[in-house]
Amino acid sequence: MTILIILVGFYIAWNIGANDVGNNMGTSVSAGSISYKNAVILAVVFEFLGALLVGGHVVKTIKGNIVDFSFFQSSPEIFVYGMFAVIIAAGIWITLATLLKLPISTTHAIIGAMLGFGLAAYGAKAIHWGFVGIITLSWIFSPIIGAIISFIIFNIFKYFIYNHDEPFYRFKRIAPVFVFIVGFVLTLATIYKGLKNLKLDLGFVPALIISILIGVIAMAVSIFYLYKKEPSEDQVEDVESFSKILHVISASYECFAHGANDVANAIGPIAAIITITATGTLTASADVPLWLLLLGSFGMVVGIVTMGHRVMETIGKRITEITPSRGFAAEFSAATTVLLGSRLGIPLSSTHISVGAVTGVGLARGIGSINLKVLGAIFLSWFLTVPLAALLCAGIFHLIKFFA
Repeated sequence: MTILIILVGFYIAWNIGANDVGNNMGTSVSAGSISYKNAVILAVVFEFLGALLVGGHVVKTIKGNIVDFSFFQSSPEIFVYGMFAVIIAAGIWITLATLLKLPISTTHAIIGAMLGFGLAAYGAKAIHWGFVGIITLSWIFSPIIGAIISFIIFNIFKYFIYNHDEPFYRFKRIAPVFVFIVGFVLTLATIYKGLKNLKLDLGFVPALIISILIGVIAMAVSIFYLYKKEPSEDQVEDVESFSKILHVISASYECFAHGANDVANAIGPIAAIITITATGTLTASADVPLWLLLLGSFGMVVGIVTMGHRVMETIGKRITEITPSRGFAAEFSAATTVLLGSRLGIPLSSTHISVGAVTGVGLARGIGSINLKVLGAIFLSWFLTVPLAALLCAGIFHLIKFFA
């Protein structure tokens, strides 16, 4: 049983890494801010750290809030069958989407499969519809939030940097502020009650002080780096060139946020199976073992390395033209939204948010700069993922139950 658990957990984690890396590194590669090889290396490091250090928060949400445990108290083995069906169904759909280079929401696939299992087992009464409603609202508003933040950030570049006679000198003054914000937000989200997996739990005040200090250090480094840089004849190109550094930082930040949020999709159902097989009973919550977080982290890393390139083009090139400064605006806003959702325990769709953020950057240049046909195809894939994953899971659940 343990070997089977490890295999299916690794399979779904591999799928998530393979499909979702395009959301995190697609704009960086397409804008020329970083090579594909280096993008993969950064994605591996920061996805792993995000999943390991912060990932436990959303894991408990996926594990206990979608399906009503009370229906399975007298037959916990049925719940185990269902969790296996969830992983297999979601994995099959994500694998197919990855092969088709289609950036779907892996969060949608998992939750759709969970819904399919609950409905197949005991009908609509077995689903926590109130929580499902909250998640649905987050899916609607999170890409809007991502789009708004990226729209604002790029307009700061547009009106306070590009629309001036000496844009590079303006950039030298504004860029360190963004570096401070990235360092501050990422550190605070990580260390403020976010390191319980490592038995560390800082209060808000010490976490705030440390986060400000890290942000100030990062800002000082950026000021020192930019201080002696002089512009060339094309200052706009200089801004884009130095924006590559911000772009790479924000891409790493987004990988961290994605790892924190989406590891839950891989190990949430596995955590439920382990709890049941170990105790023989269902429980609404339980500690997620460190080795399970490591398994989910490792699986996503392998997915990035082996198949991550397949969906990168859609996010990076096909929605709108991406430059380093636009890419920074999109990835910073997407990462902030995803990381906030992770700390609140809400399983957001990183695909929704990333597409929303890239669209927001495009809207800052006008609706004509957006490929509406590509956006339409992406929206259709979002619409189909939940019902298809639910139907597939319901069928697989009945097969497992029958043969078991």
